[in-house]
Amino acid sequence: MLKNIWILGFSALLFLSCSNDDGTETETTIKKYPDSYVFTKDGESDNVKIIYNDQMQITGYADQYSTISFVYENGRVAKVKEGTGVDPYTLRYTNGILSGLDHYTQSYPVIFNAQQNSYQIGDYTSFGLVGRDVSFVSNTVDNSEKFTYDISKKGALNSLSDDSIFPVTIFANFRYYFLSSSAITSITVSNNGTSVVYTAQNTYDSDGFLKSTIMKSGTDELFRVDYKYFEK
Repeated sequence: MLKNIWILGFSALLFLSCSNDDGTETETTIKKYPDSYVFTKDGESDNVKIIYNDQMQITGYADQYSTISFVYENGRVAKVKEGTGVDPYTLRYTNGILSGLDHYTQSYPVIFNAQQNSYQIGDYTSFGLVGRDVSFVSNTVDNSEKFTYDISKKGALNSLSDDSIFPVTIFANFRYYFLSSSAITSITVSNNGTSVVYTAQNTYDSDGFLKSTIMKSGTDELFRVDYKYFEK
């Protein structure tokens, strides 16, 4: 009896599939968002919850010690807050492009270079983008970080719809080291003429999203991150 029911059910499903086949193929895009991640460094781990609004924009990171939150205006990050009441960053835009920044009480002009897809903040800090991800950050002439990506692999923030996702990573305590749209493959850190290249050991889930990353230089492990997702 159960066998007959199974056969009838399968036949009905097959009939439905055939009746809905109009000769075109529809590709379903799976959207996954990181619900949380565990950041491990020097044997100590921190479990961080990621918070979203109803447009699936990141509005905060929270762990047992602190909270970083983002305030949006006209669809873009306008303020970055730490805890309650402290605004370490206020961002200003011109025609949708970042053009000014306040860091606590100090104001800085931001100059966008369209050819290089980079931003210069004041006299000392600059960063560039490749696609939606950070390609480099430079604080002085002798101190910089450079990033490479595998654009065929999905980073943790791949499903975010925003054109600009850098405000929720670059202004949030080095989260651009492990939160990105494409999977990071290496980070080169240069300090006063000395460079160290960290290579990512990445694993991916069955849908191609980054499941874990270990950033290492030889046997020296910089950090490890494990991601937990939800679908929407």
